Amino acid sequence: MEKKTHHIRNEASLFWKILLRQPEIGEGSVQLLKDTFLKNFETSFSSLENSDDPSFKESFHKLLLSAGRFRIVDIKDFVNRVVLSYQKEQMYRKDRRNHFSLDILFQTIDFLSAGKSEDVAEQNLASKQDDGLSPQERENLIINYRAYNAMNAKILAIGNLKDALFKKDNIVSEVALLHKDLTITALEFMFRNIVAQQLLSKKYNCDTLINEWGKEYNFDDDMKIRILSYISADTPLLKFRPKYAQAIQAIKNTDFSKSNVLDSDLFLLRSLANFYTSWIMQVSEMIAA
Repeated sequence: MEKKTHHIRNEASLFWKILLRQPEIGEGSVQLLKDTFLKNFETSFSSLENSDDPSFKESFHKLLLSAGRFRIVDIKDFVNRVVLSYQKEQMYRKDRRNHFSLDILFQTIDFLSAGKSEDVAEQNLASKQDDGLSPQERENLIINYRAYNAMNAKILAIGNLKDALFKKDNIVSEVALLHKDLTITALEFMFRNIVAQQLLSKKYNCDTLINEWGKEYNFDDDMKIRILSYISADTPLLKFRPKYAQAIQAIKNTDFSKSNVLDSDLFLLRSLANFYTSWIMQVSEMIAA
């Protein structure tokens, strides 16, 4: 029973965040009472369990009318738009291949030039034609990269992780307004990933990351020494991503015939990034949605 109640409340919260994205809410032509909407959603959930049911839109329409006032010409268009967004969220959740992963960030970093502005970095990525990615895949990387940075900036601006967790719904909703191409669910994954990094950084530096990576893949001390030449053991965990970006760029600018840098260093760094990603993801899955 408790599990079902938790699920219903999560669905109600998701619907509310979808509603906040609609321009009519921002303009004030649709005014909804949050507490009334959430309460009525929970009490009428039996008619809202299946979004593919022909009666779903009608049930949702009635729910909206019970929770607010509308000064729009076509409320059916509004309802259709919200329902389509909800169905998109459901499709995203069903296919784990779509789920946001830090792999996206490290894949993006591989295309970026360290030390340049975000705008120039994005232009570099958008203009590449020889990376094996389709234009849509490149655009998806950029969209996720922007949203992640925006989310991270908001969490860091709060300064206190406990306060950030308390304000999670507000943070996600604010970023969702600016990045409407991404699902709410994807943005919540981002939030949990960022929080997971913050939590781990309070306990570990990059020395732990590199040692655990070495154990996981059975790399010898020589391999770890090569990594340490790019990312020192005392590097704070939150500095791993910029250090990784600098290392990738340094290797790409290296003339291997005139340097003791090995082309396999790139492989080792990417392997470390994959391990870092899996470490963060494991912790993020333990953080309540």
